[in-house]
Amino acid sequence: MAGVYRTLHGHSCRYGHIPIFPYAPANAAWKDSAVRWLATDVLFVLPIIAQILYWAGGGPASRSSFEKLARDSTNIALLPGGFEEASLFTYNRHRVFLKNRKGFIKLALQYGYKVHPVYTFGEESTFWTMPHLASLRLWLNQYKIPTVLFWGRWWCPFMPHATAKIITVVGKPVQLPLLEKPTKEDVAKYHAMYVASLQHLFDKFKAQYATDPNAILEIC
Repeated sequence: MAGVYRTLHGHSCRYGHIPIFPYAPANAAWKDSAVRWLATDVLFVLPIIAQILYWAGGGPASRSSFEKLARDSTNIALLPGGFEEASLFTYNRHRVFLKNRKGFIKLALQYGYKVHPVYTFGEESTFWTMPHLASLRLWLNQYKIPTVLFWGRWWCPFMPHATAKIITVVGKPVQLPLLEKPTKEDVAKYHAMYVASLQHLFDKFKAQYATDPNAILEIC
């Protein structure tokens, strides 16, 4: 798609607490597409982890990084939930931190991108986490302080539970106009469209892929 379509994959997943970029192509064309990943910039100051992320084609999720890629018409995938979404992660619950994350929509409007909703099922059963003191941990996240305590297998807490089956689904793109100076109303309108598209994607596939077929997506 690079050079033909300019696509932004708004990745609503909860892998923010471990350095993994989950991505499953929707078809053969996606498999061969050049996609650059953007993740929270704090990860790129950590030794070893930063090198792994760069090696995998990642980069910091900053405005300057996005604009540099956008000027070259690069397909971009990002995790808009960041540390906050990881902090809200609770075993067997589906949560995304998205209500106040509108910056990626504004940039997509300014550079003429279309936005694909993406969701990963199975992550809800990968790790146990500490769900307490959520308000305090979200406050600390404002200062780029990670506050996630997680554990998986008893012999290696960093390994997810062996029974977890990870499936990533990709929805149809939300078509956005090219607006050099989008207003707050413009951003709010298309952000709402993206959220609705993500909700539709979740509801469409939850019976097939979620641990609980009656699961509810909590949009925080």
